[in-house]
Amino acid sequence: FAYDPEPGTYAISVTGGGVPTLTVELYGLAGGAPDFSFTDLPTGAVLHPRDFVGQVVIVDMMASWCGPCKEAMPGLTAIRAAYEGKVEILSVDVDSDDPEADLRAFIGTYKVDWPIGYEVSNSASNAYGTGWIPTMVLVDQHGGLLYRSVGAISDSKLRELIDQALGES
Repeated sequence: FAYDPEPGTYAISVTGGGVPTLTVELYGLAGGAPDFSFTDLPTGAVLHPRDFVGQVVIVDMMASWCGPCKEAMPGLTAIRAAYEGKVEILSVDVDSDDPEADLRAFIGTYKVDWPIGYEVSNSASNAYGTGWIPTMVLVDQHGGLLYRSVGAISDSKLRELIDQALGES
């Protein structure tokens, strides 16, 4: 391709002259997902999305005060339970004045039991070229960038993308 396509699934079909249809699906067409670091609040560890290769990773760039970010929590909790061991969620606060205090309250309210923390030196925002929240990024189990959504994304769309990444669609 001579252009920079949006991340996603692309099907290329060739037909004609009695030739059977050939379909090729490409995942992570935009290449490897950019890596970044964030400090996981519950453990204090510095984590990277690359630490979770082997699982589909949802990078949830959010803020503890953001309404749509809060509304996404029950759906993310359900997705993590439904895909236990196959999907990991990384929630990264990219816009708080006091991320440790804000996130401790957020974790308690929404019972977040996955890695959640705050970015180190704007690394998540810079990696994905966004300062908007919420932003959801889906990374396949091989580290390929599959999808990026600026703004809210429905649980059904997220599940559809996860199923595609896992080959369960």
